Amino acid sequence: MDKLRKWLLAAGLGLAGALSPIVGCSEKSQTQTLEQITEANQKLRNFPEQISGAKAVRKYEVDGAKYCLVHVRQEHSKEFENQRALETVMTKKDTERVNDIQKQISYTLAELAQKNVIDSVYLEGFSKELWQRVMKLPLESRMELCEIENHYTENLKNKIEGYERELSQTIIWDLPEGYTEETFRQEINEKKKKLSEELKAYKEMYKYVEGAALRAVMERKLKPRFAENTASILSYDKFLETGVLGNDAYDGREDIVLELLAEGKEPLALTVYGSAHNFKDNIERWNALHPEMKFSLIEVDPEGIDEKQKLNKP
Repeated sequence: MDKLRKWLLAAGLGLAGALSPIVGCSEKSQTQTLEQITEANQKLRNFPEQISGAKAVRKYEVDGAKYCLVHVRQEHSKEFENQRALETVMTKKDTERVNDIQKQISYTLAELAQKNVIDSVYLEGFSKELWQRVMKLPLESRMELCEIENHYTENLKNKIEGYERELSQTIIWDLPEGYTEETFRQEINEKKKKLSEELKAYKEMYKYVEGAALRAVMERKLKPRFAENTASILSYDKFLETGVLGNDAYDGREDIVLELLAEGKEPLALTVYGSAHNFKDNIERWNALHPEMKFSLIEVDPEGIDEKQKLNKP
């Protein structure tokens, strides 16, 4: 009951102190000396207003904030695994759109890293435990996590593997009429090469569709941080399996992001997280409950994000 009262109080305080975007500095803030402004809010104020790949940067400064969350809003590829949606929800148009948005995010992350604003990124979809399992995979398998995988790529891979099996035969007994073993192997090699080039070109075309943040980490351009824990991973997996959106898949995971960032103790931390997520109400509740560990917020919209088209939210 005490916990319930505490949360009810937090909700009331949150309404009284709702986050509002800042343009420049408030009158109160202008009277503060540099020493009075927290490190997190100094970083918020110094955060660039114009960034490659970004169409909008919104800042929400909270007096006395110890941390600043930067939410780069993304749209990402996703497939349901339930019986009601056996096919991917990603159309060709969706795939092109997501890839373009993720490419813009890659430009944003690269510029922020180059300007020493960030050296790491909190990855949506990864907990520390899951990442440890990923890092035990061979390098080639890890890099495949960055590459597009759908029915088209699977079909190409299956055909290539079929040709490889034919070429692995010591003797080819059932040669088509008019072929020698040499000419048959040559033709199979040419077909395999053509399909391999097609697969490589397709992967390059949609290089970013599986996530600019993950690719930046895999290519060692940024250090990995983790925006999920075991509980949030399970809630999201349940959503993928059932297609049913529960509170834990959104609000609950957003609360966990704040907990993990506070544990990390970085004055400014950046996550690339779905565009359907809204951290404002979570931050209002958190700040009311944790006045010594308050958050400010920066939202970054990449080029191509459309408020009317939220791919990730049913």
